[in-house]
Amino acid sequence: MNKAFKGRAVFRTLFLAPWVTPPIVVSMIWKQIMSRDFSPVSGLLMKLGLISQPVNFLGDPTFYFGVISIPMISLIVINIWSMFPFCMVMFLAALQTIPLEMYEAAIVDGASKFQVFWRITFPMLLPVIQTTLLMQGIWQFNSFNLSYLVTHGGPLNSTELLSVTVYNAAYLGFRYGYAASISVVMLCIVGIPAAFSIINSIRNEKIPVVKEAVTEP
Repeated sequence: MNKAFKGRAVFRTLFLAPWVTPPIVVSMIWKQIMSRDFSPVSGLLMKLGLISQPVNFLGDPTFYFGVISIPMISLIVINIWSMFPFCMVMFLAALQTIPLEMYEAAIVDGASKFQVFWRITFPMLLPVIQTTLLMQGIWQFNSFNLSYLVTHGGPLNSTELLSVTVYNAAYLGFRYGYAASISVVMLCIVGIPAAFSIINSIRNEKIPVVKEAVTEP
């Protein structure tokens, strides 16, 4: 998306579509795509002979390896699809700030594509990568919309995130103290990486003070 080619604006718009689509619309679309009886994904896999019966993407309560279920994997895929455009915009904006002269000088010096990426592109993108990972980590940790709208935390609480637990405890179970306690714990967990990021950014912005040497005549 950073290179000039025909139809680049159209592709940029298509990639941004998931980000600007309301969560309720996203949940309705993906619930239809991953439904048990009318899923086009299951239909395609059955036609290819990879499966013999439709997959219950959002209703299979079986845990694999004891830690993850198919509904949770499906929810992760939906979240990646929904939040990928934000990462793309961040990285694209950072790539456009890298001077082309740096690439030209590296190519003239005989640097390979990997060396150009490792020595120029990656170091220039590193601050944006750190910021994006921090923001995405906080947003996904506090994610509520897709988890609640798509699966309601089910089946058998296999996709119930902490934010959904807080909602169910406060507004369905009227356990306000329990919900408030979980919220405080979530705030503390999120505050740890945020504090490290703020401290690191403050340190990087400090301008070293150069003391002038005073010599006696």
